[in-house]
Amino acid sequence: SDRWGTNALNIGVQNLSYRVNAINSDFEAAVISKYKTQYAYADAAGDTSKYETAYTDTDLLDIIQDSDYAGATADEISAIKNLIDRFFAAHSSQLGNVNSKGYAEQLISALRTFQNGRGFSNLSLTDAIKLFQSTLDASEMNVTTEEGVAKLKEFFNTFGDLGKTMYAVNQYSDATSVMSNARVNRGSGVGFNLGLSDDNYRINMGVTPVGKDGTTLTGGVFYRYPVSMNGELRFNLSRTAVKDSLLSYYGYKDVMSGTYWGGVTKNGGKIEYGYDDGFLGGYLGGSYYNYRGKNVLSNSSFGVNTGLYVHPIKPTMYQDLTVGIDFNYENFKHDENHFTFGHGGYFSPQKYFVASIPVRYKKKTENLIFTSEVSLGYQNYHLNEEDYFPTNSTYQSAADYLAGFGFLKKSKYDAKDESGIGGSAKVVLDYYLLDDLMVGGSIGYNTFGEYKEMSEMLYIKSVLGGM
Repeated sequence: SDRWGTNALNIGVQNLSYRVNAINSDFEAAVISKYKTQYAYADAAGDTSKYETAYTDTDLLDIIQDSDYAGATADEISAIKNLIDRFFAAHSSQLGNVNSKGYAEQLISALRTFQNGRGFSNLSLTDAIKLFQSTLDASEMNVTTEEGVAKLKEFFNTFGDLGKTMYAVNQYSDATSVMSNARVNRGSGVGFNLGLSDDNYRINMGVTPVGKDGTTLTGGVFYRYPVSMNGELRFNLSRTAVKDSLLSYYGYKDVMSGTYWGGVTKNGGKIEYGYDDGFLGGYLGGSYYNYRGKNVLSNSSFGVNTGLYVHPIKPTMYQDLTVGIDFNYENFKHDENHFTFGHGGYFSPQKYFVASIPVRYKKKTENLIFTSEVSLGYQNYHLNEEDYFPTNSTYQSAADYLAGFGFLKKSKYDAKDESGIGGSAKVVLDYYLLDDLMVGGSIGYNTFGEYKEMSEMLYIKSVLGGM
């Protein structure tokens, strides 16, 4: 996915600038072309007198009365005069260096032709004239700054009927979407993790990749409490990094606003009851987590999971095979699987149900541990509609405004429902070089609908106490 950040706002401003400047440029070309054509006709006829002296106010009134603008109000006549004088000041060398009656006639004629023939006939004369004179510099309207927002509002406040004017601008031409490339293709850093465990507990502490704005501590505690010969309660409290994307794990600094966001952690716990008699096993559990990151909308989730499985072959300390069925339900408060400013870039559906058939196999030799898991099942999820910028009302208001006039396709992410067959596979290989030193690696693949993910990992572990 594209990590546009606040640039999703500026694409709207740049589309606006592109169209307004195209209108201004085309109007200039239309006036100059008409002037040169009519002057050439007058020159061929041997009468260029009206192009040789400056026009007077009386000349202007006569020209207007003889045109389609007859009956123009005093304000409209003033706007026409201002347009004639300003246009001449900018293009005098192409207009014979004389602000003449002939030039004034051709500008008024071009004005009417351009207004009627280019989709601006619904605009008032004064709004059309203001628009045709406008030029915009998108770099001065960076809507991630107060100055940029003020300049954008100043331009909008120029027009009497902003809605009609912006609709006409948006329909004028197809603008190429131009925006800074804010994709995150890769990130690098070094993270650390230290753990201690035995048969009934596990404690670990670590840190996410250092050298970035979102570096943070992680850790957890797991405890297993036997309640019968074959049953146990499992307690797990943890703070872990969310690794769904580079945004959620590593974070991103937006090139337009200079603001960092991302680096999401999952904070909470899970309680589960498990049973295994050597042939039949099962579990039932519930979880609750908070999700927090830097400049990211806070989120929360709860989940319920249960499953049954059998051991087709008797498990030993050297090998184990299980085949079962799992049911899992999760519910997140917000959908943050997006990459604009304020979102976390991780899968967080409002309703998520999975029914799957997992097959797990583990084989252990003197120095090698091989683990594999394959799962196939049915998945269904729902995503709510979400703002582009859930943590910044100023950005979101600007996005709503620009989308309302068509300069952004939308200012909210659409709600979505999807269901279908999904699958996953994972293989892990660990090899003991020494009794207390292990190297390992894993490769995994997940797919559901259009979603596909592959992951690989290599690691070295120093094991206190040996194998």
